[in-house]
Amino acid sequence: MPALSEQVLPSVWTLVYRLLVAHPGTSRDQAIELLTPRGLVSRTGGSSESRHVRPTIASLIDLGIVEDRAGGLTVADDIKSGDDLRREVTSRFLSLPRDEEDPWRLRSETEPEHHAQLAVAWLHLQGVNTPLVGYPAAEEALNRQLGDARKLLRNTAPYNTLERVAGWCGVAASMYGGPGRASALVPDPTEAFRLRLDDLVPAGEEVPARDVVSRLAEIFPWLPHGTVGRSVAQVLREVPDASDERGALSQGASIALMELEVDGSLQLIPGDDASDRVTLTLTGSETRAVARIRRGRVS
Repeated sequence: MPALSEQVLPSVWTLVYRLLVAHPGTSRDQAIELLTPRGLVSRTGGSSESRHVRPTIASLIDLGIVEDRAGGLTVADDIKSGDDLRREVTSRFLSLPRDEEDPWRLRSETEPEHHAQLAVAWLHLQGVNTPLVGYPAAEEALNRQLGDARKLLRNTAPYNTLERVAGWCGVAASMYGGPGRASALVPDPTEAFRLRLDDLVPAGEEVPARDVVSRLAEIFPWLPHGTVGRSVAQVLREVPDASDERGALSQGASIALMELEVDGSLQLIPGDDASDRVTLTLTGSETRAVARIRRGRVS
């Protein structure tokens, strides 16, 4: 299970990809040399090597995104674009191994506080009504929901990494927190959904909303109605976004579908039969019923 290592910078994932597209076969040491910000490193008085570049390259190799062959580093054959990079990293970084049943089981010396899938699932269970403004707000919520003995996001390092990873993967968004305050983190998987539209609703097709919701749970197990999301919800003393318990789609997922409708990527159709409908949860107590989802606008 991938860890929320503060040494892995998602922005460097992009830089590594761009370097290897332009110069396939670059050795690992050459890539580290080229991507190390020498001026910044010298100003901080650290070693001559960035503490982020080598671990970030290693994470891409572990995920199968970059291959380290005899001829140097190359991008995997199935990664043809920046969108492919983001889609595949998000899928592999935030998914459990196929044979895994217990997402809380330790897989290494790393405690669950560093597990990315659990942290993203917890974030989505917070909903959007009370955005998390910095680590202090997150810590208060975690202590209240899991107790002082919690093993999830125990300090600022994994939480700050969660913010960076969630933003890069397109599963959360940052909101202005006000003068002198940290930005607020809210669940918003719009961009992650956008990169998987062909899997959710194939081009030119119309699909029952219930099928789309099932596909969302399979593709994004960290959503509240996915396997990891439900595992996290079971151990929380309170679940701010309890939409799944009421048979509705979570706020983050609901808002993402509606944002995709606004930009013309999807059309959400209410339908005539209430038994076919899925309930989308909006902010506050508002809801919206959808029976079918069509790719694109109606011409």
